[in-house]
Amino acid sequence: MSILSFVFPDSFTLIEMLLVAFTDQFAAGVALAAALSNHLITLSTGILALSVTFAKDVAKVIERKDIRILSGGWIFYLVTILFALAHISALTGALIPIDMKDSLNLRTARIFGLCQIIAFGIGTSFMIWFGVRVLRAGRRPA
Repeated sequence: MSILSFVFPDSFTLIEMLLVAFTDQFAAGVALAAALSNHLITLSTGILALSVTFAKDVAKVIERKDIRILSGGWIFYLVTILFALAHISALTGALIPIDMKDSLNLRTARIFGLCQIIAFGIGTSFMIWFGVRVLRAGRRPA
């Protein structure tokens, strides 16, 4: 019988208590990472849908270079969606492993998570660049 059993009468050792706390924190972290991916998918899809909807009106009043910038933004938003799906898949694969030795290997999930955030940032930068060019040139979409 250890001295911890007097301090913690519920038969939990300090290590067991730390593991429970770590497990809760780990579960919350995985849930937040999955939620971030879901939010980026939603934002990217919404931005794509809105900009594609008004693209025919915008294309009439902008230069060819501006269309390329807009297309670049679209491509990076699509890449964001693909990386977010890969991120969620990697999280699922790490939490439900086929082989126990591969359990909780989150390196792949971290890589896809970082890639989706970078792609979203680049896509947003392209859209801002496009908006600034159109506004500076005084060409307003109809």
